[in-house]
Amino acid sequence: MTNAGRISTVRVPADGPEDAEIMAVAETPGEKEVQGGRPLVGMSGEQYDFYLERAGHPREMVYTTNLCKYRPNGNNFRLLLSRIGKENVDIVPQLQEGLDELIEDINRVKPKLIFAMGNWPMYFLTGKFTPKRASSGGPGTGIGNHRGSIWPCTLVPGYKVMCVHHPAFVLRAHKWRTIFADDLRRGVEDVRLYGREIVYPEYETYIDPPADIFQNLITEMAQAEFLSIDIETFPDRTMSCFGVTDSDQRAMCLTFHRPEYWEAADMLLNCPAKKIMQYGTYDANFLHRFYGWSTTNFYWDTLIASATLLPEFPRALHFLTSVYTRFPYYKEDRQEWKQKGDMNILWQYNMKDIVATYQIAMTQMQEMEEMFSVDARTFQMPLRV
Repeated sequence: MTNAGRISTVRVPADGPEDAEIMAVAETPGEKEVQGGRPLVGMSGEQYDFYLERAGHPREMVYTTNLCKYRPNGNNFRLLLSRIGKENVDIVPQLQEGLDELIEDINRVKPKLIFAMGNWPMYFLTGKFTPKRASSGGPGTGIGNHRGSIWPCTLVPGYKVMCVHHPAFVLRAHKWRTIFADDLRRGVEDVRLYGREIVYPEYETYIDPPADIFQNLITEMAQAEFLSIDIETFPDRTMSCFGVTDSDQRAMCLTFHRPEYWEAADMLLNCPAKKIMQYGTYDANFLHRFYGWSTTNFYWDTLIASATLLPEFPRALHFLTSVYTRFPYYKEDRQEWKQKGDMNILWQYNMKDIVATYQIAMTQMQEMEEMFSVDARTFQMPLRV
């Protein structure tokens, strides 16, 4: 049987105002959508409607559509793909028709933000997916990593796309409803604050700064209230670099090419500032075991705090970054460094980590105060190194 014989002939058109500020793109119509002649209805549509309403931007204000207007048998999106390669796919005519129409819709409606709802909308709108390694990855994967990220639209340049889970997913995976709701809220807020502009965190970066700048940074950071610290390590139990910041406006990465960098790293670890880390029990113990450096006033571990604030969800830095910051998903940068051997990629990655960790910690402290009525600036986690 050809793919054409396994795809419905009933067309489900897009729905919503022609001047919508937000467009939502799902994959294909489901059975209920074919029956109702409208995208995103039924139980998953109820999730969609409910959380848009909670986000302050009801469905009536959103242009809602699918990549393909026709339902494949069993809602199997892969019936719309004649070939899936490592980096790209070949598609059947029904999907090409839908993509052509989607391009026309975007150019006509001119939304300020497009929600890519699921793996395949993310792929066709942004080109993003998890790189294929062994039997995993490839086009049609990666929404778990990229959800919450805002990327430039590659299907129609000049627009921005926020990746979110599909409502049908959160209907099945109940705990993710909280994150789905927050992603929609942040998307609506992004439109109100920035319109079509893509805004990422901006901060000054210093890699092995010259002597005068280096001394000023060390002096100022040693007197700060908080220091966010992160290290990058190699399998041979050595460090590539030591990253440190006292705010979300700048970051310094020391690569230990000169003795004074080692001395400065040791000094900052032992200064009175409250130390912030992600999975700091690893970093602090690594530094103590292999370098003999102690960490004074180890104050806040974002991984441990997330166990209290978001106990049902992942505690990895990339997930916390997606919830608490405006950084898009960047953890593949480390894989890029391994492939290219360009240490500058790793050092820039290190500085993103410390700025993101700083931002996460500051928000976690506020949340901890609101939830438990404690002063987070005087509260200290019972951490042992």
